[in-house]
Amino acid sequence: MGEILVMGAGLLGSHHLTLETVEAVASADVVYHLVTGMEAEQRLRQLNPRVFSLVGFYRDGDLDLEVYGRIVSFLLAQAMAGLRVAFVVMGHPSIYVAPTHLLLEHGPRYGIPVHILPALSSIDTILSWMPFDIANTGLQILDSNRLVSYGLVPMRNVPLLVFQVGCFGSGFITRQLQNAPDRLRPLVDYLLAYYPGEHPVELIECEMGWPHRAVRHRLTLAELATSGHLVNYNTTLFVPQAEPVSIRDPAFHARLVAPEAVSSLVQAPPTHGSQADNPGPAR
Repeated sequence: MGEILVMGAGLLGSHHLTLETVEAVASADVVYHLVTGMEAEQRLRQLNPRVFSLVGFYRDGDLDLEVYGRIVSFLLAQAMAGLRVAFVVMGHPSIYVAPTHLLLEHGPRYGIPVHILPALSSIDTILSWMPFDIANTGLQILDSNRLVSYGLVPMRNVPLLVFQVGCFGSGFITRQLQNAPDRLRPLVDYLLAYYPGEHPVELIECEMGWPHRAVRHRLTLAELATSGHLVNYNTTLFVPQAEPVSIRDPAFHARLVAPEAVSSLVQAPPTHGSQADNPGPAR
């Protein structure tokens, strides 16, 4: 049996590839990828001549879960033939990459080890643009379809990233078609229960190398209801906080700067020659 190494190319190909990923790609028996930036694909081919795209598995009109199932079955078959398989995706391999999690679930059933390597994600890129410190504000990350399906309640005082808005409302793939202007209306109607119509939002596409350039559309939440034509499968919706965070527990907050509060939270290290250092004779 072989193994499968799942890794991410980041968003800018060779500019975002980690040294760990470069080594793994170069040492693999075969490399399969879902990378769309031309520069990123060229870099993979420089590292390993046996590089093949799996983008052809995506066909408009197919249910996304069926596509992911075909990809996972194909990769497992390659590994079962004894190959060390590298599977490279855009961004981070565990963030909105369903095949990664399906491989982790099904690989062990067939005796195939599956290893995930860390990588830069679109979240890293988006945060580099944002004028807030998540240490102070926190950050919410939700999926557009699940936000509505699960009836999740966004926190108005925490910035919100809504992913997968380009496939909102359907599990069937429509990557090659332009979205209708009102595709996001049900999402906007849902968000209007928590944010005012004049609340500013932003549609973001990260730089991914030619032909995928960075795009930022600033508009109001109400305007978003008729702006579905501006989104695609690479688009993320950013919703800034609608109210500032504030201290709700003054007593706890005061303890954060009280020196005496630390003594109840930590333990002194054991002294030399204590029982912890001398466990006694082995039995």
